Amino acid sequence: MKYLYYYYFIFTYFKLVIKIDTRIVELSKSLLWMQALIPGFLRHYMKTELERDSTTENEIYLYVTTKSQKQNYCFNKGILKIEDYRFKNSIPVDFIHVIGSLSESFQLKEDSIILHASAIEYNQGAIVFFAHPNAGKTSIVELLNAKINDTRVLSFNKILIDCQNKILKAGTMVSSRRNINISNSDIKEFRSLINFNINEYVESYSKILFLVNIRLGGLNHFRLSPKDEAIYELYASASRHANGEILLFNARNVYVSPVQKNLAYLQKRLSLCRIINQYFNTYEIWGDFQFISDRIMDLLKNIKSKEKYDRAI
Repeated sequence: MKYLYYYYFIFTYFKLVIKIDTRIVELSKSLLWMQALIPGFLRHYMKTELERDSTTENEIYLYVTTKSQKQNYCFNKGILKIEDYRFKNSIPVDFIHVIGSLSESFQLKEDSIILHASAIEYNQGAIVFFAHPNAGKTSIVELLNAKINDTRVLSFNKILIDCQNKILKAGTMVSSRRNINISNSDIKEFRSLINFNINEYVESYSKILFLVNIRLGGLNHFRLSPKDEAIYELYASASRHANGEILLFNARNVYVSPVQKNLAYLQKRLSLCRIINQYFNTYEIWGDFQFISDRIMDLLKNIKSKEKYDRAI
């Protein structure tokens, strides 16, 4: 029993508790994946059986066992039990996705929603980039952060929006991949950029300036997205975060999120997307990096001009 410890991972709206045998599993790699895939990570710590915290309402309890070539799981009343021989190195990434999916119900209760999106801060305001997978969300914030002064990356992969207060509350501050997407026309300008500065995660509480439906590459395209079209893309971005169906155990089993089984949760997700759509403009910007960055700078100039006009009157 002296090797059994309780690891606590504290996020904005929930607590993840992992009971684990330290002789079997090493969690440093798993921590990086959590920071990359679940927004709102705050801190983590470890306690013994005698020191363990009391149970709280917004808690996911993960109990791990390893048996030769066995792979099973069950989830009941906040307890996720996993039997998986792969835990000899770290928590498999598919179960990091499961934890992120389970956390959605806690966030929805707090009128907050996670989007599969990246974000960058400029002049104390957040620009949010969402798109289909591999369309350039991570690449665009890395490149903009390198090109534009006084910017800060708020998130590479997912963001948590507090819809009640209309702010971007948290993000993921570790990139989940090492490569970036860049077109041939942009290579020369960014050839000298080898490393990107990554800020340590903090809760951002940034006001949102606008959202961008991004697509890095292809023909140049720019417009203000109509509200009745933007809502579909926003909801799709929220659904992609939720990972409603996740393949487990090397595609031998499938997990279905409790939110996907509950119509009330799905309607709450849609209502929060409608709030975002109502209060913030969404722009479609597609093309090479130079075109996208020029359009974003134009939008920022318009915001500054409006702020000066408002102060003048």
